[in-house]
Amino acid sequence: MLPQGCQYQIDAEDNIIFLGGSWDAFAKANGGIGLRYNAPRGKSLWTFINGQSTRFIYYTLINQVRATNKPIHFPFRSDGQNTRRYMEMEIAPGENGSIWFRTTHIKETAPDPSESKSNVDGQNEGPYRMCSWCNLILIGENWLTIEDALWFQGLMDGPEVPPLSHGICSDCSLIMQKAVQMMDQEDQGALL
Repeated sequence: MLPQGCQYQIDAEDNIIFLGGSWDAFAKANGGIGLRYNAPRGKSLWTFINGQSTRFIYYTLINQVRATNKPIHFPFRSDGQNTRRYMEMEIAPGENGSIWFRTTHIKETAPDPSESKSNVDGQNEGPYRMCSWCNLILIGENWLTIEDALWFQGLMDGPEVPPLSHGICSDCSLIMQKAVQMMDQEDQGALL
């Protein structure tokens, strides 16, 4: 069983500057002996996040927290070799552009060997389409904020984050079409 949680902080350049709570116990439980104590301190957060989709989600969330100066909460899984760990994360603003990450351990279960790796807990396999302009994610026929997609669709509840593709949502598409029309009208007026 994991301790209740850990926390870490990155600076404005995304370098890890603080590790606390039960960081060492979490690293040990996940086989990350090389990540214990002060090993990650001073290194870029991005060297410790695997997978393009996972990096993009974290990048988007970090930028949102910095832009709004408001914390974000979402569920995720951090599986060990013989266990599923259900967790919650808070990403919160700190001073001078720093960001705090606080994880809370919710529960653990044993994996069911009969489940396939690609559809654990009914997780959708994606790819999910994300608007390149506003970062909404298409779930079914609805464009949701990244926080809603994390909570209600459980994008980070599986052993792997499903792939993301990029496009443009209907609202941003309309804005782009209107902007192009205005530019065309201005260009035509300049030619007269």
